Amino acid sequence: MARLKTQFGKRLQRLRRRAGISQEGLADAIGVTVQSVSNMERGVFGPRFDNLEKIARVLKVPIKALFEFGKE
Repeated sequence: MARLKTQFGKRLQRLRRRAGISQEGLADAIGVTVQSVSNMERGVFGPRFDNLEKIARVLKVPIKALFEFGKE
């Protein structure tokens, strides 16, 4: 499970940066703390299911794109 969280976190960070959104901006848009976004990107923990939808909407990607590891 730790590997999945790490891969997800790296993918989230790439997509967020590509969208030109800061951690603070993403946190505000999805209603979590900056620390929560940082923890997700570092693979400390994964997002809740309802936050996956919010993240995808803010980053303007389909939810499945959050799990397409190795793409870029």
